[in-house]
Amino acid sequence: MSVAGKKLLLLANETSLAQQLPTELETGGAKTFNALSLNNAMWYMEGERFDGIVAWLGKKRAADLQFIAVVRQDKKHRDAPIFVVAAEVDADCVKKLAELGITNIILAPSGLADIVGRIDRALAPPKKKAESYDVRFINCFIAAASQVLEFYLDGKPRYGKPALKRDTTGDTAFATGMIAFNGGSQMGSMSLRFDKGFLDALAKKTFSEGYVVPDAAAFADLAGEMCNQVLGKAKAEFAKINVKMQIGLPKVASAPQSLAHAVGNPIIMLPIQLAKASGEALCILEFTMGQCVEFEVVPEDEKAQTPVALGLWE
Repeated sequence: MSVAGKKLLLLANETSLAQQLPTELETGGAKTFNALSLNNAMWYMEGERFDGIVAWLGKKRAADLQFIAVVRQDKKHRDAPIFVVAAEVDADCVKKLAELGITNIILAPSGLADIVGRIDRALAPPKKKAESYDVRFINCFIAAASQVLEFYLDGKPRYGKPALKRDTTGDTAFATGMIAFNGGSQMGSMSLRFDKGFLDALAKKTFSEGYVVPDAAAFADLAGEMCNQVLGKAKAEFAKINVKMQIGLPKVASAPQSLAHAVGNPIIMLPIQLAKASGEALCILEFTMGQCVEFEVVPEDEKAQTPVALGLWE
């Protein structure tokens, strides 16, 4: 239960429900403090920090509202949720409670289970918002990567399924190119992480005449150039959906160095593999943006680090 481990202050009332509530809450794992008077409540609040306060509106409504008002003014508990239980309330009472910032009103409870259930639901941690991206943004990057890579390579590469990457740090790759971009509300970065086999295939097509196996610095430069070309095409694709984008300068790194995305939003990764690959020939396109909407990507096994192990291939 959400009340488990929570400290709750109960402002006592003569009704049987009020007298039975502490036992019911403690059965759910809460620690309760039953205040018999305003002075008693203030004494408790001086020594403890409560996760929630339960007050009752009885026949002496004016006194009960004053009681609640004093509790609400306590600096330590200004933001603590206050649950008001009442058999009935009129419009004037609702207005006064609203002025005190009271939104948790348990009206005419059917029994202890009803009261505890409502308190438990209110104290439950908020559900995590789905991490998502607009599918149009993902399509822009896929289209851009397709245009660039298929121009240089023999045969169409195999594209895996977009997946969510939770770790925002950079993975060590043979060579990585990364560029930051700014599209107004859409800020982020894109990277291409290459295996040596993939970059070597690109190098052979790019420098077909007099090809010499590049050194690490040349491979890193090629990774940066590919990243620059893909993001340039992505800029054109984004323009088609009325998103203007400014592009920064490429950053490059070679193993064992890595590059990390600066924006702390979810990262989408798309695995790309050569169609005619001998051994490892993999490229990972990653991007992260400052606005998350609409398109939900289901996280894969967080322990797995390679797209093949994640089962991303069609």
